[in-house]
Amino acid sequence: MSTLEEIAKEEKERVFSHMRKTRGGKYEGIIRGLEAFKYLMLIQTRGNVAEALRRGNILVSYYVLNRFIDDIVDKDAPLP
Repeated sequence: MSTLEEIAKEEKERVFSHMRKTRGGKYEGIIRGLEAFKYLMLIQTRGNVAEALRRGNILVSYYVLNRFIDDIVDKDAPLP
């Protein structure tokens, strides 16, 4: 049985792979920016690496969820 963290990671990889395949370079900057955001959170958390990564992962998961919903609404993906 997968943990919630594993499910989120798999879904992130699936969505990002789909974005790269179907939209090419248009979204590459966004994907890199989201990943880099985790490390920028070190400033806000005053160097607390675990908290910075946790907050960054929350943002990435939120983006992935919205991307998934957007694709369904735009009829780019079927209903689950």
